[in-house]
Amino acid sequence: MDQFHASKLYTMYLLAANKSLPVNGRTYTLTHSATTGELFLTIAPYSNLNAINVQIRDDTLLAF
Repeated sequence: MDQFHASKLYTMYLLAANKSLPVNGRTYTLTHSATTGELFLTIAPYSNLNAINVQIRDDTLLAF
């Protein structure tokens, strides 16, 4: 397994989400580039379905 490199993680907040609020109702959408190894994390009140590649379908959605 490869090591995690924080420099390859890009985080985006959508709508009312920011670094500290809201904590309840957050949804995390994690996608990646198989070519570059970069990770893209979207934090929002909903899943960022625009970021999901439905052809590959190996992306991750987490809702808390």
